[in-house]
Amino acid sequence: MHGPNTVEDEDSLVVARRTAIGLRLLAVYSLCYAAFILICAFFVNQLSTWEWLAIPMSIWFGMGLMLGAIILAFLYGRLCR
Repeated sequence: MHGPNTVEDEDSLVVARRTAIGLRLLAVYSLCYAAFILICAFFVNQLSTWEWLAIPMSIWFGMGLMLGAIILAFLYGRLCR
């Protein structure tokens, strides 16, 4: 069975390192998302005509953002071990 709950004290340097990693990954994702929004805002006509496998590129870009967020989450978990 489970043992009693314990509180782990984390070093402030470890917390600061993890915070810095998280903020950098957030900045990367924010830049990708901002690029997606700008493309959708200023190139609406081109997005509707660009297709691959009969799916508009705006859908592909949106799915790429979701996949990118998942990849960045796994990367964050890996870097913070």
